[in-house]
Amino acid sequence: MGVSTPVSARWMPGGWEASHLHQGGVLPTAPGRRSGVMKDAVSHRDSDGPRPVRPVVVATDGSVDARAALVWAAGWAAEQQLSLRALAAHAVTTAHIPLLPRMAARARHDLDDDLASVCRDRPGLVVDRAVVWDNPASAMVSASRAATAVVLAGPADQPWKQTAMASTSATVAAHARCPVIAVPHGHVDGWKPPRRVVLGLDGSPESAEAGEFAFAQAARWSAPLSAVHALDMPSLMSWSSGPLLGSDQGQLTAELDAALLAAKQRHPTVDACISLVPGAPGAVLREFSEPGSLLVVGSRGLGGFTGLMLGSVSRSALQASRCPIAVVRAGDLDPSTRAAGETP
Repeated sequence: MGVSTPVSARWMPGGWEASHLHQGGVLPTAPGRRSGVMKDAVSHRDSDGPRPVRPVVVATDGSVDARAALVWAAGWAAEQQLSLRALAAHAVTTAHIPLLPRMAARARHDLDDDLASVCRDRPGLVVDRAVVWDNPASAMVSASRAATAVVLAGPADQPWKQTAMASTSATVAAHARCPVIAVPHGHVDGWKPPRRVVLGLDGSPESAEAGEFAFAQAARWSAPLSAVHALDMPSLMSWSSGPLLGSDQGQLTAELDAALLAAKQRHPTVDACISLVPGAPGAVLREFSEPGSLLVVGSRGLGGFTGLMLGSVSRSALQASRCPIAVVRAGDLDPSTRAAGETP
């Protein structure tokens, strides 16, 4: 269906202050819950037009993990002077059509409650919120076309702990048109600037693009950057007929360093190091993804939906990471998003 209820607003001490309304769509307008402060209007998805500054889009479904992702996204956006768009997506069928006005009112009520405490702590944050009648993954991929980044709850460590939104994280990461940041299940630290940025590195074009994002984040937060390359057994066997020799390690390190040359030149103040660590990539990245860090990985996922899947390493890291993880696909960073995280 692709129908949404967007409104741009800024949280003020007395509640929400509407900054603009977009009229249209198929459902009647409905007043905001806070008297005289905000009115909602319904529009077709993607009819808002271009935005001068791409917002950070965060997925919310009312779950504890989604609220944690919302708090993290609000802090990440506010610290970088970006706006925030909170998106609640609900899949519906034709049987739900008569109930949509009531469902929309309830969804706005829940979304307002989630946003109120977040925005109260960040009075300057500009928030655009929308309720979308669409498959959550499809809605987030659509929103990613005009976003600096998409933030959502990461997958749980056990399948029965999954929320609807968290279970879509791998799909969104594979198909989104911007970096996707997953906040891990059980995250309780709210938003804090990362103490360290960890980059999963394999020398591919995908990891080079992830390197751009990682270096920009490290520069923004004045954090050290650890570029990690996992040496699993297949890699060792293909690299050398025997143990990986010192000369081989030097050559591999030089190749990885060359892949990051452009990012290093753009961010010369970043304290960066490259580590070659024996082990399977997923397990190695999990060990480096200690709480308080930001993990960044590349993905070989391609555009569209048919026959596509997230790369095995990035999928494994997404599942196992103990800290927020950014998945950056090749081509995700256009001129307006490439500088996300850079210090003005």
